This record gives sequence, C-alpha cells and structure tokens, in this order.
Amino acid sequence: MIKININLLPREIQDKRSGEKMIIFALLALVGFAGILGAIYAFNSWQIKMSEDRLAMLQNQTARMNTTIDGLRVYEHRLQEIQRRKQVMEKAVAGQIFWSKVLEEIMIATPNDVSLASLNGTADGITFDGSIMDPEDNPDQGHKPVAKWLLRLADMKPQPDVWLSSATKDETKHTIHFANTIKFKELPTLPAPPTTSGK
Repeated sequence: MIKININLLPREIQDKRSGEKMIIFALLALVGFAGILGAIYAFNSWQIKMSEDRLAMLQNQTARMNTTIDGLRVYEHRLQEIQRRKQVMEKAVAGQIFWSKVLEEIMIATPNDVSLASLNGTADGITFDGSIMDPEDNPDQGHKPVAKWLLRLADMKPQPDVWLSSATKDETKHTIHFANTIKFKELPTLPAPPTTSGK
C-alpha cells in the first residue's frame, strides 16, 4: 500500500514557516554564543581579580620589606659611626701604654706574701724590687716562692717576657729579696668596648 503525503499549504506559508524556524535556530545559536562569551568574560574577570589581589599582596610585602630595610639602615649607620670612632680612638692612642690596665693586672698577679719596695715602668717594660715570705720548711725549698711569683707575672695579659735579676735570702727575717723585670711582647691596649644593642 503506497502512502502519499500531500501538503496543501501554499508555497508562501511553507517558506514563511521555514524562515521562522531559521530565525529561532539563529536566536538559539546567538544565545548559546552569548553564554559562551559570558563564561569567558567571567573567567577572565576572575583571573584579573586574582591577579589584582596577588599584586596587592606583593605590594604590601614590598612595603613591609622596605620599612624593615629602612630600619636596618639606621643600625648600619650607627655601626659605621661606632667603627669610625673606634678607628679615631685607635689612631689617637697608638703606641701608648695604658698603665692603669697594667697596674690592675699587677695587683691581680701579686699575692699577699709579696711586698714590693719599688716598681719602675718604661715603654720597654717594668722593673720590680721587693721581697717575698720564705716559709720555714724542711728541707729548704730554695727560691721556690720567687719562682711562683715569676710564673704569676708571666700569666699577665698581654703575656710578657719575665727575667729574674737577683734573689737573696734573709734568714733572720725569713724573706727572699728579689729583683726582676718584665718586658711587653706587645703593648697593653684598652679593653674592647661593650657591644651595643642599637636601642
């Protein structure tokens, strides 16, 4: 059985309906394209916002780092000033002996049983003249007390060279009279200045 479809609509109406369908398809395609463009715009806007936020964060970090660097420059300038003053002071006192420091070291090194009659200091060193108690021992230890005195002088700072010029026992007073000299290997200097905290 043969089925035949016969369209009784006029040609103008058929063309009109085909045109309407094309318009609808075009509108749907346009809406879809607009949606794609909107999605692309939203994605780009999100990326731009993220980039702007990251840029703002980096700018804040840079500002904080610059503030820290400025603060460190203050300490650097103070350190440079301290170094400059130290160099000026070292040049001013170069070649000088600080006898207050030397005498302080001698006081520390001198035991209670040593009695100094004279002490003469020059740029080369110091000459001592004095006596030390000679303990009553059996057998006699000789000049061991004088040797201990010389060892104490050798431990001074800076460590000097020590010579014994003479040592004579006085049996009646139980003392040993001695004369000795120390010579500086290097000039005694001022103690190092205390470190600064920058406050």
